[in-house]
Amino acid sequence: MINVKSNLIIILVLYCTFFNVSCSLIKEDSQPGYSHCTDLISPNEWTSLGLSSLEVTAIETHPNKSDVIYAGTSSDFSTGTEGQLFKTTNCGKNWELLLQGGSFREIQINPKNTDIIYVTNGNIYKSIDNGKNWDISNDGINFNGGVSVSTIHLNAKNPETLYAGTSGNFKGSLYKSHNGGKNWSEIQGIGLKENWFKAGVSSISLSPFDSNTIYVGTTAKGDILLSSDGGNTWKESGLFDTGTIVHSILISPLRIQDSIISFAGLNNKGLYRSQNDGQNWNLVTNDFLSDTTSIVEIEYDNHKNSVLVITTYNDSGNIFEYDIINQVWNPIPSPIINQSFYYSKLKVYNINNTSYQYFGTNGLFLKTEE
Repeated sequence: MINVKSNLIIILVLYCTFFNVSCSLIKEDSQPGYSHCTDLISPNEWTSLGLSSLEVTAIETHPNKSDVIYAGTSSDFSTGTEGQLFKTTNCGKNWELLLQGGSFREIQINPKNTDIIYVTNGNIYKSIDNGKNWDISNDGINFNGGVSVSTIHLNAKNPETLYAGTSGNFKGSLYKSHNGGKNWSEIQGIGLKENWFKAGVSSISLSPFDSNTIYVGTTAKGDILLSSDGGNTWKESGLFDTGTIVHSILISPLRIQDSIISFAGLNNKGLYRSQNDGQNWNLVTNDFLSDTTSIVEIEYDNHKNSVLVITTYNDSGNIFEYDIINQVWNPIPSPIINQSFYYSKLKVYNINNTSYQYFGTNGLFLKTEE
């Protein structure tokens, strides 16, 4: 079969070369690694990617294609708006609606098979065809008592293994799947004085050094619980019974003097840092952070070896960056000011020596740094 499109591109290339005119119209189809984002944004500046009338609360991008983005929004009961899941393949020029209902909180793509995607909107949905079709994936999860799925985490080294947390009405639990979400088993918290997961799970993080090492943050009690054997047994960390929500946990992929550095963001109680793999934690205070700041999101930028955090205090949100090597904090100008970032989302991806920072708030924004 003759590929008419390819032949036309070849003819156009020859024409442009012979007559020495611009061939910019053909670069999208002819240049390997082309990204629509390159044409849309200026480096080091936030650029809107659309969805400006919606509150973006979940973000994921294709691991090798910066312009393929999934974005989830939250429901708004005051306006009767349901949460929605969108996809763009051209860095926000056009968005396709994939799912509707609930408030979307997490999106995870299988890095070894990017056709497979998981999302949470109080439940768990799975797609095996790039988001065209979706099935509920919650067999074994207990939703009694008004609980819902609050978080999910995929093991990037073994994507058939996933963890999910539920919470609501001061209840919840932690679950594990060994078969890509087809079935889930409740984790019992063996080794703890009590099964603290029953108070609700708000955050999950796996170590980049050993995916059997798991940090779990709880909702009502504000604990961080640790496992080093894939969830079979558990112990309390040095951050325990804080009485608030553990919004986010980051285990840094960069060791400092052979120490594993971890960060935990708490609701109205600041940012904590551990230098011994979660055993002990210290409150981080400086000109930007205090013990009453809500830390709602923590991300790592491999390109810059820095930690980015989203904060909210008195209905005013900010973004800060921590140079983990030089131990210096700096503010990052945000695309929106004088607004709470409590439900905002931040995702950082590193592709071809470029840092892509996606920020979800009222709309989706992107900034690149080389």
